[in-house]
Amino acid sequence: MTTRKKITTMKTTKKFKNTNEKTTKKRTTNKKKSHQLTTKKKTKKVNTMKKKKVNTLKKKKKKKKTSMTKTMETKTTKRKTVKKKENKKTTMKKKNNTMKKEEYYYYEEENYKEEYEDYK
Repeated sequence: MTTRKKITTMKTTKKFKNTNEKTTKKRTTNKKKSHQLTTKKKTKKVNTMKKKKVNTLKKKKKKKKTSMTKTMETKTTKRKTVKKKENKKTTMKKKNNTMKKEEYYYYEEENYKEEYEDYK
C-alpha cells in the first residue's frame, strides 16, 4: 500500500513595504469582529429599519391600470361596508334613546300616582 502525504502550502500574500504593520492590523480587526458580533448585528437592524421608513416616504407607488369591471367591483364592496358600519351606529343610538325614554316615563307615572293619592 502506498501512503499519500498531505502537502501543506502557505498562502502567499502581497508584499507591502511594511509587512508587519499590515498583518497586525488585519489580526486586530478580526479579533474585534469576533467579540463585537452582537452589537454590530443590532446596529445593522436599526439602520435597515430607518432606511426603509425613509424610502417609503420618498417613493410613491404608481397606480396600476385595471379594467372597468374590477374597479366597479371594488367600489361596490367599499360602499357596502360603509353602509353597514353606519347602520350599526344608528341602531345603537336608537336603543339607547328608547331605554332613556322608558325610564323617564316610568318615573313620571310613579310621581303622578303619588301626587294623585295626595290630592284625594
